[in-house]
Amino acid sequence: MKGIVHPSRRKKKRRRKRNRLIFKSPVRLSFLVALILLLAPRVHAEEFVLRTAEHLFDVKGPKGLSLSLPTDVVVDRKGNIYVLDGVHNSVKVFDRKGRFLRKFGRLGNTKGGFDTPVGIGIDSEDNIYVCDTKNGRIVVFKKTGEFVRDLVLKPEERGMAVPRPVDISVDDDRGLLYITDNANHMVLVYTKAGAFIRTWGGRGVGEDEFRYPATLTFMGPKLFVVDVLGTRLQVINIETGVFAGQIGRWGVLPGEFFRPKGVAVDRDGFIYVTDSYMDVIQGFTEFGELVFILGDENDNIRRFTSPASIFIDDTNRLYVVEMLKNKVGVYQLK
Repeated sequence: MKGIVHPSRRKKKRRRKRNRLIFKSPVRLSFLVALILLLAPRVHAEEFVLRTAEHLFDVKGPKGLSLSLPTDVVVDRKGNIYVLDGVHNSVKVFDRKGRFLRKFGRLGNTKGGFDTPVGIGIDSEDNIYVCDTKNGRIVVFKKTGEFVRDLVLKPEERGMAVPRPVDISVDDDRGLLYITDNANHMVLVYTKAGAFIRTWGGRGVGEDEFRYPATLTFMGPKLFVVDVLGTRLQVINIETGVFAGQIGRWGVLPGEFFRPKGVAVDRDGFIYVTDSYMDVIQGFTEFGELVFILGDENDNIRRFTSPASIFIDDTNRLYVVEMLKNKVGVYQLK
C-alpha cells in the first residue's frame, strides 16, 4: 500500500468549488431537497476539490460484437481490458487502445459457460474470475480464455440460501477470495483453492449488515464493500473480521450517496465510489473524508451515465462501466 498524498499538495489542474447539491435535475429531486432542508439544517457550505479525469476513449466493441449492458471491467498487467458482457454471457477482451482482441464464455452451466454473470475479478497472474450469478458459482479462466476450474457456492451456514455471487476480489497475498452474495446479503470468504473460510454480514442496516452488497475491493487490511440499498461503503478489517467503519450515507450532497455501485482504489490510496443515480464519482480517504469529485477538462463536475463498476490500473487510468450506454469509458486521472 502506498502512502496517501492529499490532492491539495499537488500542482496538477484542480479547482476548488463551493459545496453544492450535485443532483441532475432540481425538478426530479425537489422532494429530496425539501427533506434535506427540513431534517438536516446542520449541512453547511464546505469546499471540495475537483480532480480532473481526462477522457481518452470509449470501449464499445466492433460491429457485430458490440457490448450490451456491460456490468464489470478489469485490466491485466499489460493493459488489456476485460469487459463482462452479461447479456451475451461472455468476456470481451480489448487492448490498451480499446481495439478488440477476442472473447470467451457462452450461455450454459457446463465448463466455460455462465448465465447472467455480473462481476469479474483478476489475480496477480492475470487469471480471470467470473461471478456466474444465476448458476451460483465462480468460473475461472486463463487470460487467453481457457477454462481452468469452477467454484460452486453452497449454503455454508445454517439458514443460508443458495448464494448469488455479484462481485469478487482476489487477495493474492492472503490467498483469499472475497465474494459479495446478494441472496444472503453477505460477503463470502474462500481460499483461492476453493475452501470455505467464513462469512461477514447478513441482511440489515446495522454495522456489518448489508442490503444488497455489490462491488468490493481491498487495501491493506481493509475491505471496502458497496452496500447499495444501505447507501454507504462498509469497511471490514480483514485480519480481525470486525466492522471498521463506513464511508458516506444517504443523501444528495457531496460526500453522500443516493445509489452507490462501484468502488476502486488508486495508486495513492484514495477510494473512488460511483453513484449511478447522481452520475458522479467521488473520492475519499480510507477514513471516510471526502477529498474530491471527478471533474472534466473545463473544471466542471464530470457527469457519467449511470456509472456502475470501476477499475483503476497502475498508471492511474480509470475505467468506468456505463451500462446504459453500452460502453466502458477510459479516463486518465490527473
